[in-house]
Amino acid sequence: MPSFTDSFWESVDKNGVTTLVERMRGAKYTCEQLKQTYEARALVEEQYGKTLHQIASRQKIANTENGSCRKALNCVKSEFALIADQHLQLASHLRDNIISPLSKLINKQKAVRKQLQLSIQKIYHNRQIQIHIVRKTHRSHNLEIEKANQLVEQQETEQEKEAIYKSAEASIDRLKKLYDEAFKGLNLIVDEWNIEWRNTCETFEKLEIERLEFIKTNVSNCSQLMIGCLENEIESYERIDHSANEIHIRDDLDAFIEENKSSVIVPSSMDHIKLNAYHEKHKAMKKAKVPETELVVGKMEVYLSGEEDEYEYETETEDEEEIEPPKSVQFAPTIVHPDGIRSLQDLAKDTPSSTFTSFSSSGSIDIYNPFYSVASKEKNPLPSAQMMHDLLRTSTPPEFIDYAIALYDYGANDEGEISFRKGDLLGILSKSNEDEQGWWEASLLSANHTIVATGIVPSNFVLVKEP
Repeated sequence: MPSFTDSFWESVDKNGVTTLVERMRGAKYTCEQLKQTYEARALVEEQYGKTLHQIASRQKIANTENGSCRKALNCVKSEFALIADQHLQLASHLRDNIISPLSKLINKQKAVRKQLQLSIQKIYHNRQIQIHIVRKTHRSHNLEIEKANQLVEQQETEQEKEAIYKSAEASIDRLKKLYDEAFKGLNLIVDEWNIEWRNTCETFEKLEIERLEFIKTNVSNCSQLMIGCLENEIESYERIDHSANEIHIRDDLDAFIEENKSSVIVPSSMDHIKLNAYHEKHKAMKKAKVPETELVVGKMEVYLSGEEDEYEYETETEDEEEIEPPKSVQFAPTIVHPDGIRSLQDLAKDTPSSTFTSFSSSGSIDIYNPFYSVASKEKNPLPSAQMMHDLLRTSTPPEFIDYAIALYDYGANDEGEISFRKGDLLGILSKSNEDEQGWWEASLLSANHTIVATGIVPSNFVLVKEP
């Protein structure tokens, strides 16, 4: 089985040291990017959960709904809130069970790599210096020999040649000794380097085994958390679907009729006039704060064309009194005419406008008007889709660690990046752990500080604003 120790040594074709060091740098980058992915997903889940909670809290059911339909609508509200809780829990589980262990692994391996790199870098530097010394002494030794040979060749007699050689021999031996000492020192450093690099390779391989096993488990655990959340969400929607299918339309309508029916008699025109007069009086008495138990409605006479009609009401007191029609409805002096009842147009002209409006003379709303909707006058009406969209974009802003100004235009090249223009404002969500320039997670902000887009940006394209 091949191993790092047997596979990553220096050669003319490929530098195994460079290859393995780059692998470890890439391992660190991959883990940091995975962490940023998890953090972004956790933030999305948290915002989605908060959004669903807001939607559920704003869902209102009219008091007139009843029976199985009301039960189904309540199911929608409660299940939406439950789904929201599940996504908030997912965000929490991602941070506690996925992101936190990954952060610990990153910090642990970073410390080990840093210690190893400092050690091998020192030995590598010493080795390269010693190689330079060996090559320099070797070159000096060879040059001294070549110089002596040239001088010897210039001499004519053997005695002269031998004299020149002997004079140069001491210098050659001295340089040879320097070369031998340098080479011996290089052997010691190389032996030390080989031992240290072998240990480094073994440690790097252990780190990679640990990292890959962690990623295998970590990514699987993340998937299981999301699958569990999705399954719970599907179950919620199945309960909503079941409750919707359990709506019994006819039963609900029959129950509403039984609980709220008023009368089976269709009122005549005269009945409507009498009812209007009664409700006007009821409103006047209520305005005067007369208790309902003291409200007495006795015989109410209405004169039309000289004919008398009586309308009897039961009262809660023993003594009955005759109550005149309200002043705002002047029946006899306005409607009576020698020629009989006039047209509705003339009636409308002569009758005070308060008789045909839903507002009394004091400006209060006539609650008897069935077409006046209290819900339409609420201080907090149901928001429109656009209102909800704007609200949700600004109601749960993320916590920015810094704000920055774009120094240059930047166009996104890969998925996850965001584009921006020079002068744009960005909110920084997270920065790379290293001191060197890298990629930051940020949100592009509009003029009113609402989030336009979120992704990663190159840090050398922005300038952090002073607080």
